[in-house]
Amino acid sequence: RKMSHKMAAAFLAKAGETDGMVLAEHFERGGDPAAALVWYVRAAEQALEGNDLARAVERCERALLCGPDDETRGGIEHLMAEATFYRGDAPAAEALATKAAEHLPAGTAAWFQAVATGLRAAGQAGHNDLVLAWSVRAAAVHVDGDARAAQIVCLARGVSQLLWAQRAGDCAPLIARMLELAGETGKLPPLSAGWVHRVLADKAFLVDGRMDAMAAELGRASDAFER
Repeated sequence: RKMSHKMAAAFLAKAGETDGMVLAEHFERGGDPAAALVWYVRAAEQALEGNDLARAVERCERALLCGPDDETRGGIEHLMAEATFYRGDAPAAEALATKAAEHLPAGTAAWFQAVATGLRAAGQAGHNDLVLAWSVRAAAVHVDGDARAAQIVCLARGVSQLLWAQRAGDCAPLIARMLELAGETGKLPPLSAGWVHRVLADKAFLVDGRMDAMAAELGRASDAFER
């Protein structure tokens, strides 16, 4: 029976089957946990994309039983954190995102994305000292390439949360670092550029009291997000 499941999995994968759960279960029953792990992660991603949050968490849990290495474990924990956040459990999402960041290599795009999820969750839970601590840590990392775009989004999320929590005094060095990383926003990926302008809009409204500047920055943010 184990061999039949393994053969079925290989056949379905070769035939172009895209249902991650079908493939994961065949590979697991066929005694191939490494292949099952890959497809359980894909199944979790599919569930999250479909807003099936409970199944996303369940599939992540099954993936963790397949013996992932630390970096893969961190990616799975980040998926769980996202699903848990959207289910409305900010403290649990914060804890999962923290675990993810501990397992992922610091300074990678995946690490910044996990930290950003942790920032969102910590902010929702009212843990703004943790938002500040993680933002300062993220700002201090020196990276290049794709990770820099993720770093900018991560910093922007942290700064936006702190501004709305009336912690503007903590934000000046973080905004300066964000702008240093961003350079010319026209050269950034749309998501990163959009977040830079979103933070500048927040600052214009909450700190400077300039409605005209806020409106201009929100317009630039909208244009970037729509690209």
